[in-house]
Amino acid sequence: DKLRADDLFSKMEAVEVRTVIRDVAARFYPITESRNQTLTLTVELPDNASPVKANRQYLEQILSTLLANASKFTPDHGKLKVKA
Repeated sequence: DKLRADDLFSKMEAVEVRTVIRDVAARFYPITESRNQTLTLTVELPDNASPVKANRQYLEQILSTLLANASKFTPDHGKLKVKA
């Protein structure tokens, strides 16, 4: 899907960043495990952090692309770290 500004701003909502990061990372564990890669997730946000106004779909898409590229270009038995 092509990223379009009108779509981006029309679907803004309150998003819990911690949840989005964890959800996307969880979807990548099977991929990294199949390549014997280690995926480490560290989210350093206060427990009472306020939601941000964002387009959840595009935020997930961006994080998914970053993780897919990281896994693709990390050798088998390599380590991937997600830190926010």
